[in-house]
Amino acid sequence: MMIGSSDIDSLKKQLYELGAKGVQQGASSRDQLIAFVTGMAGAGKSTGLMVAQRFCFEFSKVASIAWSDNTFLFTAYTGAAASAFNGITTLKGLLVK
Repeated sequence: MMIGSSDIDSLKKQLYELGAKGVQQGASSRDQLIAFVTGMAGAGKSTGLMVAQRFCFEFSKVASIAWSDNTFLFTAYTGAAASAFNGITTLKGLLVK
Protein backbone atom coordinates (compact mmCIF):
# COMPACT_ATOMS: atom_id res chain seq x y z
CA MET A 1 0.00 0.00 0.00
CA MET A 2 1.38 3.39 -0.96
CA ILE A 3 0.85 6.36 1.31
CA GLY A 4 0.49 9.71 -0.40
CA SER A 5 1.13 13.18 0.96
CA SER A 6 -2.61 13.77 1.45
CA ASP A 7 -2.71 10.65 3.66
CA ILE A 8 0.20 11.97 5.71
CA ASP A 9 -1.45 15.37 6.08
CA SER A 10 -4.65 13.66 7.21
CA LEU A 11 -2.74 11.59 9.77
CA LYS A 12 -0.95 14.69 11.08
CA LYS A 13 -4.30 16.43 11.51
CA GLN A 14 -5.71 13.43 13.36
CA LEU A 15 -2.64 13.27 15.61
CA TYR A 16 -2.95 16.97 16.40
CA GLU A 17 -6.64 16.59 17.25
CA LEU A 18 -5.98 13.55 19.46
CA GLY A 19 -3.15 15.37 21.21
CA ALA A 20 -5.26 18.47 21.79
CA LYS A 21 -8.07 16.29 23.16
CA GLY A 22 -5.62 14.59 25.53
CA VAL A 23 -4.37 17.94 26.79
CA GLN A 24 -7.94 19.16 27.35
CA GLN A 25 -8.74 16.00 29.31
CA GLY A 26 -5.78 16.53 31.61
CA ALA A 27 -3.17 14.16 30.23
CA SER A 28 0.20 14.94 31.70
CA SER A 29 3.79 13.78 31.54
CA ARG A 30 3.04 11.56 34.55
CA ASP A 31 0.55 9.47 32.56
CA GLN A 32 2.21 6.41 31.07
CA LEU A 33 1.42 3.80 28.50
CA ILE A 34 3.28 0.57 29.13
CA ALA A 35 2.79 -2.12 26.51
CA PHE A 36 4.03 -5.65 25.93
CA VAL A 37 4.15 -6.35 22.20
CA THR A 38 4.42 -9.89 20.92
CA GLY A 39 3.53 -11.78 17.78
CA MET A 40 4.76 -13.91 14.93
CA ALA A 41 7.40 -12.73 12.49
CA GLY A 42 5.90 -10.34 9.96
CA ALA A 43 2.90 -9.47 12.12
CA GLY A 44 3.76 -5.75 12.08
CA LYS A 45 5.18 -5.31 15.58
CA SER A 46 7.99 -3.00 14.45
CA THR A 47 5.64 -0.93 12.31
CA GLY A 48 3.18 -0.60 15.17
CA LEU A 49 5.94 0.52 17.53
CA MET A 50 7.19 3.14 15.08
CA VAL A 51 3.64 4.51 14.70
CA ALA A 52 3.24 4.58 18.50
CA GLN A 53 6.55 6.41 18.91
CA ARG A 54 5.58 8.98 16.29
CA PHE A 55 2.20 9.49 17.96
CA CYS A 56 3.89 10.05 21.33
CA PHE A 57 6.31 12.53 19.74
CA GLU A 58 3.48 14.50 18.10
CA PHE A 59 1.40 14.38 21.29
CA SER A 60 4.37 15.71 23.27
CA LYS A 61 4.68 18.65 20.87
CA VAL A 62 1.00 19.53 21.17
CA ALA A 63 1.02 19.10 24.95
CA SER A 64 4.28 21.10 25.31
CA ILE A 65 5.95 18.15 27.02
CA ALA A 66 9.72 17.98 26.54
CA TRP A 67 10.87 15.04 24.39
CA SER A 68 14.12 13.29 25.31
CA ASP A 69 15.89 9.96 24.86
CA ASN A 70 14.00 8.68 27.91
CA THR A 71 10.52 9.68 26.77
CA PHE A 72 9.91 6.55 24.71
CA LEU A 73 11.94 3.44 25.48
CA PHE A 74 12.31 0.26 23.46
CA THR A 75 13.36 -2.62 25.70
CA ALA A 76 14.10 -6.30 25.19
CA TYR A 77 15.20 -9.12 27.47
CA THR A 78 18.59 -9.60 25.81
CA GLY A 79 21.17 -7.13 24.58
CA ALA A 80 21.18 -8.77 21.14
CA ALA A 81 17.44 -8.26 20.73
CA ALA A 82 17.61 -4.70 22.06
CA SER A 83 20.41 -3.75 19.68
CA ALA A 84 18.31 -4.91 16.72
CA PHE A 85 16.13 -1.79 17.11
CA ASN A 86 18.40 0.59 19.05
CA GLY A 87 16.74 -0.32 22.34
CA ILE A 88 18.01 -1.19 25.79
CA THR A 89 17.65 -4.26 27.97
CA THR A 90 14.62 -4.49 30.23
CA LEU A 91 16.83 -4.43 33.32
CA LYS A 92 18.57 -1.26 32.17
CA GLY A 93 15.17 0.28 31.45
CA LEU A 94 14.14 -0.51 35.01
CA LEU A 95 17.42 1.04 36.22
CA VAL A 96 18.67 -2.29 37.60
CA LYS A 97 22.45 -2.65 37.57
